Amino acid sequence: MKLRKLRQKGSVTCHDFVSFVMNEKLGLTKAQAKSMFEYADKDSNGSLTKQELKAVIEPAEHSAMSTPLRIIVPSTEDVSGSISIKDMKQRCDQVVAFLAETFGGATASAPQRGAYRSDSGRIVFEEVVSVTSFCTPDSWKEHVADVRTYVRQLCRDWSQECIGLEFAGLLEYISSTDPTPQQLWASVVPRYHKRQQLLESSSNRISDENQFVFSC
Repeated sequence: MKLRKLRQKGSVTCHDFVSFVMNEKLGLTKAQAKSMFEYADKDSNGSLTKQELKAVIEPAEHSAMSTPLRIIVPSTEDVSGSISIKDMKQRCDQVVAFLAETFGGATASAPQRGAYRSDSGRIVFEEVVSVTSFCTPDSWKEHVADVRTYVRQLCRDWSQECIGLEFAGLLEYISSTDPTPQQLWASVVPRYHKRQQLLESSSNRISDENQFVFSC
């Protein structure tokens, strides 16, 4: 049974809900699906209304840590000077700790070979480590200023021209100095569009699910 058909019914029975969950192969048992139904059925009348679904779907949607963010940790200082393995580990641990404290967790990748063009036009090769965390759009909105300030300070502490910061697939380079008006435009416009895209995507999913979104 598809969501549209469940939506047309106006209300969803426990049987329909459990059948939907089983057919979608979400890795749940029938007992778990039934417990979800009973939890959402606040008036215990044996069927779920759109309002009852909305009451459980929206909080789950807003708390889903599904948006990735990444800080690229460099292994150089003063553009091309290499640091020790010990210092690189300390850098990675520092960033992992910051993201874990801010968003609840973080993971460092294995070292990867990369390159970038310096302000002088020179191509600089280096080993980098990506430290990744996940957050909700709301938590990113709350902490974005702190994250950007933190990365800018890392640039100064590590003698970097810039450090890569990626959010939801959008990569930008944070420099150690205050950005120029031109750089602000280049940074703000794509970030604004990405935020709107995430908000619209979240809103559309919630709207679709309210019609009988989890109609199981």
